[in-house]
Amino acid sequence: FLDILALGFMVPINEQFYNDAGAASYGSNADKLIYNGPYVISGWEHEVSLVMTKNEKYWNAGAVTLTEIKGLIVRDAESAVSAFIDGNLDIVDLSGSGAAIQVKAQDHEVQSFYDGATFYLELNLTRPDLQNQNIRTAIAYALNRADFCENVLKDHSAPALAFISPAVRSAGGSGSFRGKVGDLLEDNSRTKAKRLYEKGLSELDVSSLDLSILCEETESAILQANAIAAHLQANLGLELAVEPVAFGDRLQRLSGKNYDLALSGREPGYNDPLAFLELFAAGNANNHTGYSSEAYRKLLAQALITVNDKDRQKICQDMEELLLADLPIIPVYFRMQDYAVASGLKGVYRSAFQNLLFTYAYVEK
Repeated sequence: FLDILALGFMVPINEQFYNDAGAASYGSNADKLIYNGPYVISGWEHEVSLVMTKNEKYWNAGAVTLTEIKGLIVRDAESAVSAFIDGNLDIVDLSGSGAAIQVKAQDHEVQSFYDGATFYLELNLTRPDLQNQNIRTAIAYALNRADFCENVLKDHSAPALAFISPAVRSAGGSGSFRGKVGDLLEDNSRTKAKRLYEKGLSELDVSSLDLSILCEETESAILQANAIAAHLQANLGLELAVEPVAFGDRLQRLSGKNYDLALSGREPGYNDPLAFLELFAAGNANNHTGYSSEAYRKLLAQALITVNDKDRQKICQDMEELLLADLPIIPVYFRMQDYAVASGLKGVYRSAFQNLLFTYAYVEK
């Protein structure tokens, strides 16, 4: 409950300030926001930079050391890495294949944290071929996630052999959910995958499948989709066409169930297994698969009213196990966010549910 209250859309705002700013303008510029945290936005050049200065009225202002933080908005990942290496940035996220390697080569330490995101394949269950359980299971077993993480992502992301991220705590609140439940899928189980695929083709009375994978038209998404297609071709003989489309077009096609497979990701809004599992609630607009299960619906209804930690953990575990037995989705990897910090900057804290905390950061002299 406390995690939900901490979500941005649950945080109260000053009504008079909001009305004075106007609904259309609130949040659009530095002077159209009201602040109660350790920093206030003192400068905002849209699409270029953002400047935050220490909030002297913050309740714990004495603990805040940095007086000003300037953030540069750099759209190109390679340019951001170059700016860090050249000393023009003090902290940088390392996204894109090989970014961490490039930074390490310049003797900078690469740090990582699970940011909570799971990337997975959505399967359109309105497609007759994908209604076949053996076909879906074969695809899940045919992926070589370890190779994908090592040779495609080239960062610290981990193979996802379940749906809920290792960053999420258990339903009981102690320890990680993933640590208590463990893996639920097999990785790169080629022999079993091929056998199930052939059985599925026989049940469908076809010799091959005509399927495609939908992805966003970014360099990284296309790279990942092509790698997945290569795994399925090598391990199953399944020829999977890659369809890169613009962000808006991708959302439209997902919502209209105008796709076969799609590469998608989910970042939990709060630190609880239901942040993932509620995706398949009846009527959830983000369930693009067409998956509907009465057993799953009943478990979700139970989870929402159960207060005993042990019972709630068991219900959430049963839900995830059912989901990965039915396989409307196929997990691929748990994203770890690699980043680098300048050697003199200390006390920066990062975690999945607040991302970046500068409150106790300082520059070592």
